[in-house]
Amino acid sequence: MVLRAVTAGLKVRNVPVEYTKRSGRSKGTGTIGGTAGTVMDMGRIVGEIR
Repeated sequence: MVLRAVTAGLKVRNVPVEYTKRSGRSKGTGTIGGTAGTVMDMGRIVGEIR
């Protein structure tokens, strides 16, 4: 989302927010399959932007 915003010419700012520790597990990096899927998705997005 940030990559697409920058390529669209939008300004991006970091805004500090308060948060609490998440409950449960990450479905993106909790398993080898989830990690591979996340890496593939990120690679696809970077490829689209280039």
